[in-house]
Amino acid sequence: MSQPGALPVPLVIFGAMLMSQFVLVAASFAVPPSGSNPSIGPSLVLPAAATAGLSLVAPHLFGPKTDRLTLHVVRWALAEPATILGFVAAFMGAPRLFQAACTAMGLVAMFAAFPADGKPRPTG
Repeated sequence: MSQPGALPVPLVIFGAMLMSQFVLVAASFAVPPSGSNPSIGPSLVLPAAATAGLSLVAPHLFGPKTDRLTLHVVRWALAEPATILGFVAAFMGAPRLFQAACTAMGLVAMFAAFPADGKPRPTG
């Protein structure tokens, strides 16, 4: 049961997952890279694009019978690894451009599934 004035559950989950991505970006600037491997960046962009892409096509993979909240949580969970891979790239010493690309893909996928009214959008 929801308290009057409380945020809807989908917005709370969305906000928590979004904040975790911002924490990763902030941490990448606060912690010095553990190595110097500039070639790791390109090899992490492809998996980041794949997870963000899976997030975008998830409604078509799971179908209309899937609960909307569940589908959105799955979509957000698929979008988050793109930002995590950007963090890994930065931590391994890749140029910041690769982190920015991975993070952008993750955020675009997150906001593509954003429930504007606090309720997950219907799929299909």
